[in-house]
Amino acid sequence: MKKIISFLRNPTENRVNSYKLSGLLSTAFIYFAITFIYAAIVTIASHYGIVKPEMSRLNDLLASYKPLELIFIIISMAGIEELMFRLPLRRDKYTIVIWLFVSSFYFVSKILASDFFTAEMLAWRLSISVISTLLIYFAASKFIFEIDYKYLFYTLAIVFGVLHLVNYTSRMPELSLFGSAFVVLYVVEKCVKGLVLGYIRVRHGLAYAMLLHILNNLPAIMAVYCLFN
Repeated sequence: MKKIISFLRNPTENRVNSYKLSGLLSTAFIYFAITFIYAAIVTIASHYGIVKPEMSRLNDLLASYKPLELIFIIISMAGIEELMFRLPLRRDKYTIVIWLFVSSFYFVSKILASDFFTAEMLAWRLSISVISTLLIYFAASKFIFEIDYKYLFYTLAIVFGVLHLVNYTSRMPELSLFGSAFVVLYVVEKCVKGLVLGYIRVRHGLAYAMLLHILNNLPAIMAVYCLFN
C-alpha cells in the first residue's frame, strides 16, 4: 500500500517493471479490496437509506445480445478500456498511435453506430478513426509527450471513472436523489480503481492491468451465466 501511495503522490512513467509474485499478489489484493470496501459502503448506506442501488445497463444488454456474445463484450471492453486509459501511461510513438486509434474508434462508434461491436458503418468508422489518429498525432504529439505526467495520469483516471456514467445514462432522468448518490459513489469507486490500475500498468505492465480488470468484471460475467442457466 505504501508503494502505491508513494507513487500516487508523484506518478512517473520512468519506473522499472516488477514481476515479483509477492508484489503482483499484494497489488491485486489492494485492487480487489477496493471492490469489497465499495460494496460494504453501498450495503451500509443503502440499509440506512442514504443511497439507493440502481440497475446498470446490463439488463438492456441482455435483451440485445446472446449470452456468449455478452460475455465476449464484457471481457473485450476491459481490454479496450485499458488501451484507452492505461496504454499511454508509458509514452512512445507506438503506444500513442495505438491509443489515439482505439480512442478515436471508440468515440466515432458512439456517434455513428448503435454499438462499438456492431458492423454498422464499419468502413466509415475505421476510415474516420485512421484519419483522426493521423491528424491528432501530427498536430498534437509534441504536446502529448511534453505534458506534465502527473496531469496525464490523473486526467485519464478521472475520465475513466466519469465515462462509466454511460452504464446509467438511460436511467438518469428517473433516478431519485438516493439513486443519484449511488451513481456518484459508483463513479468515485471507478476513479479510485483507475488510479490503482494506472499504478499497475506502470509498475507491473499493461497485461497485468488487463488481467485484473477482466477478473474485476467476473461478477457481471457470472450474472449473465446465472440468468441464462
